[in-house]
Amino acid sequence: MTEPFDVDADDWNAEVNQSTMPVLVDFWHESCVWCRRLDPVYTQLAGEFSGKLRFAKLDVLSSEQNNQIAARYGVMGTLH
Repeated sequence: MTEPFDVDADDWNAEVNQSTMPVLVDFWHESCVWCRRLDPVYTQLAGEFSGKLRFAKLDVLSSEQNNQIAARYGVMGTLH
């Protein structure tokens, strides 16, 4: 089973923008109740779609740069 992988501002371009396979990104933070509830489903889907779709996780509050990526994509609940 393929697990979702962590991504941050440092490797966003290489892992997401330049990926040869589509990437579904979970913009999350540990204090988000809905994020924690979604996690098992997201992990299950990562296994089911292995080889067809990559599953990444970006902790939006772990750095200002991560927060800026989330804001760029219209993610609500960021620090802007």
